[in-house]
Amino acid sequence: MFTMLKETCKYLKKSFWLLAFIALIPSIGISFFVKPFSSITFLPSLFVGQTDYDFSDIFIKMLTPINNASFIDGLLGYLIFFLCFGIACIWGICVTEKHLKTGELSLKVSKHQFLSYLFPIFFTLAIWYALYLIACVAQSGIISLIHYVCGVTPPSFVDCFFSTIASLAIFYLVIFCTIHLLFLPLIMVYYGYGWRESFVESLRLTSKNFKSLLTGFMVPLIILILSDAILTLCTALLTKYAGMSAAAKYWIDFVISVVIHTLTIMFLFVYDNVAFYKLSNFERRDIKVYGGRR
Repeated sequence: MFTMLKETCKYLKKSFWLLAFIALIPSIGISFFVKPFSSITFLPSLFVGQTDYDFSDIFIKMLTPINNASFIDGLLGYLIFFLCFGIACIWGICVTEKHLKTGELSLKVSKHQFLSYLFPIFFTLAIWYALYLIACVAQSGIISLIHYVCGVTPPSFVDCFFSTIASLAIFYLVIFCTIHLLFLPLIMVYYGYGWRESFVESLRLTSKNFKSLLTGFMVPLIILILSDAILTLCTALLTKYAGMSAAAKYWIDFVISVVIHTLTIMFLFVYDNVAFYKLSNFERRDIKVYGGRR
């Protein structure tokens, strides 16, 4: 069940710093506009005495950490996320793919290799992006409805409890769909299929190995989400009860966001490639680098 995760961790152990560099640069830009796992990590704010919230407040909180942001600000932030995240994934997948194919690990990739992933990656991200926005709308609506039914300001424990359960259920549905999209760009490049054939093949491959893929995918994400949620809650509590300035909270949260984004992006493109090679029974030329054998 943990085979994919073990293979990914083994690969990351030897390639961590170079791959972290690839993910770090876009993570800095992304973190100014987007919180990692914002549909989950905004939840601690419900437990620290927020006076009120409605549909638009919740929806915008999921889009951007900028205070008093408008809907347009949130969409602009996610457009920047879309571009930076996409470029990081293309670069990371190209570097990882070259390493798996040739045993050579370096930041340099060919123009042809980079361009071959341009459409598949951004096409897949566009599907995920639309899926995530729909999920955010649904989640915002359900939480605001729960708050309206409970009718307590600030939110009660019951309000927060059911809001959290609903958020986790929607998050799981997003992850469920994400798993099935996981190999779509790789199949488009490796086999030269169109997006329809690639989607069908990705569904076939992921459905046959869903439990193993889900376990390997979720364990690191749960660790990252819990770490981010706990640290975000700590900064919120320090601001509310210990008098920490808003500026200090902003920059601490920003550093946390950069670290979580970096680790998440790096994990995603490594897991995608390593799991695809494992399930497709492709030869890996990088094994000799850390295993002493091919």
